[in-house]
Parts: sequence; structure tokens; C-alpha cells
Amino acid sequence: LTFSRQGLKTAAIFRIGNDFFGKELIEEAEKEKIETEFVQKDKNLPTAQSIIFLTPKGERTIVSYKGAGEYLSFDGIVKGGLKTKWLFLGSLGKEKNILTKIIKYAAENHIFLATNPGAREIAFLKDNPGWLNKFRIFICNQEEASYLSDVSFHHEKKIFQKLDHVIKGVVVMTKGD
Repeated sequence: LTFSRQGLKTAAIFRIGNDFFGKELIEEAEKEKIETEFVQKDKNLPTAQSIIFLTPKGERTIVSYKGAGEYLSFDGIVKGGLKTKWLFLGSLGKEKNILTKIIKYAAENHIFLATNPGAREIAFLKDNPGWLNKFRIFICNQEEASYLSDVSFHHEKKIFQKLDHVIKGVVVMTKGD
């Protein structure tokens, strides 16, 4: 929504089920002038859903069912040729090596990458830190930054120093509420 509301030409890539929630997501995206041509539709699994529990202090716990979203397909992303200058990545599902495939595709097609990675992507990047330098914008929370950098959660400056060394772009670290 953010990009579309700022007047940027925007498309969304995600996988939904053939159900009420999937149809609602498509309708809302189109109302916001977000292109839905790359949305993948799953005939068997329902659309993902999440419940967010928020404490009065702003702490949150998220319970999620990934549904069809777990099976986002790389081939479905690049079908018909994805023409863009930027690609913003979130949680990508279970397809083996999907993050690697997307990073390579972006490099071959001169596409800039931004990410707010999910848990699987964070784990992959921790094990393969050489891929971190492919992102122009890298957003994660303080816990994830601590994990990626192997620096104590309490040493913010050291976390940034380490991440700035391996990520060539802008590092954004969010902190609670």
C-alpha cells in the first residue's frame, strides 16, 4: 500500500487460495491501484491468515497459518517477464532456493532489491552471509539483527557496524513499539 499511495506504479506478488480471503485481498489491492497480474492462485490450499496479539505496552505475538502463501513459486513470479526497477521481498514460502533464484534473477535483470525478510530468509542469510550484499535496503528487527550479526542484542552500535560491513545498502533496524 505504501508505495502505491505515494504514487508509484506498484504490483504485488503473493499466493492466495480460491476463497473469500483471497478474493478480498485481490479486491483491496485493485482498489489501491496495485497491479495483481503476478498473484498466484492455489486451487487446494486456503489463503494465509494471521492473528496479532498486542499487549498494552506494545509488545506483539503473531500466530500465523501460512496456507497457500507457503508455496509461492519462483516460476510464477517471473512468468511473462517481470519488468521492474525495484523488488521488495518479505517472507517467501517453502520453495527450495527461492531466495537465491530471486537474487540471481534481480542481478541478471538489473533490479534493485529491498527486503524485510521472514524467518526462513533470515536463517538462510545467516548461513550464507555473502548474499547480504545484494540488498540495497535491508530491514529487520533488533532480535534478527543481533542474530545475523552475532552481536549481543544490547549492543546496537556494534550490530550496525557489523551489518554495515556485510550489507552494501541501507540497513534499517526496528525496535519494538
